Amino acid sequence: KSMQELRVVNNSVTLTGAEDTIESEIIHIIEGKGSKDVHLSQVCAELLKKHPDFTTKKYGCKNFSTFLKTMNSFVVDKDRVSLN
Repeated sequence: KSMQELRVVNNSVTLTGAEDTIESEIIHIIEGKGSKDVHLSQVCAELLKKHPDFTTKKYGCKNFSTFLKTMNSFVVDKDRVSLN
């Protein structure tokens, strides 16, 4: 799997490229947990298992929660994330 490109426009991240996007991976991880919300560290750890070269800094975000907040698919509340 190759990393897709991210385009940042007006503080919104658009994922482009490969069919398996980071966004869809994160959605799959959250859905797989079977609860309404999931701890950010759990999601990030699982994502890094699948994409060891992933870093939010490549996409202009200082941390994982900031990265998730740029996408409309997620709601971040303190240290937890849920699907929008």
